[in-house]
Amino acid sequence: MELLITHITPYKEKDAIINGFNNSGVFSILAKGILSAKSKNASLNNPMTIADIELSDNSKSNYLILKASSIIFSPMELFGSLNSLASVMLLNELINKCLSDQEKIIEYNAIVSTLKKIKNNTGGDYFALLNIIGHILKNSGYDFTIDECVFCETKKDIVTFSFNDGGFVCKNCLTNSMERPFNSQELLIIRNIFKNDPNNVCIINVDKTSFLKILKRLIVFIEDNFGIKIRNYELFVD
Repeated sequence: MELLITHITPYKEKDAIINGFNNSGVFSILAKGILSAKSKNASLNNPMTIADIELSDNSKSNYLILKASSIIFSPMELFGSLNSLASVMLLNELINKCLSDQEKIIEYNAIVSTLKKIKNNTGGDYFALLNIIGHILKNSGYDFTIDECVFCETKKDIVTFSFNDGGFVCKNCLTNSMERPFNSQELLIIRNIFKNDPNNVCIINVDKTSFLKILKRLIVFIEDNFGIKIRNYELFVD
């Protein structure tokens, strides 16, 4: 079966517990000898690896037992691009801290699709990360208004996006206390990250300045509303 590995926990000696999920469940699997460099499964010892794994029929253990594996995707493939590697590490932290087991199952296909876009580095890899973060927030119940002003419902003269107020704001509803941190192109990007399905092949180019500006606002919102600290965001800060 296919499995996305989220973290590895040393068990005893050179054994470890592999924790991961797919679109049918969340699994904890005992991988014997995996912490040895000579292990045939040593390549699994990296979070965000996707592997096709085979399990052993061993009813005496409290865990499922890993028998064999083959790598489908490994973050080790991304060492040529520090931004891509940072994106994968940040995504892994968001999965572990923000998603319940059931949400992981629901989001599996979208997460795998995002990893493929980051790996291909087609020019839309910044957007791919923003898009999956927006998707996670939306499916966690944060339904931002992205088609009209959150206050008066007009579709014209949108001038800002307010995380605190829940969406776009037009110039007539703008108050002195509201910030206008985003330009018109960035407002369009924000609309797309909450509207587009990460499973689609849509690619939107996002420059690094806009990416960092939008990402920072998303991370602050997540930290404030989930009550957590996202540490891997700092990998993107120069």
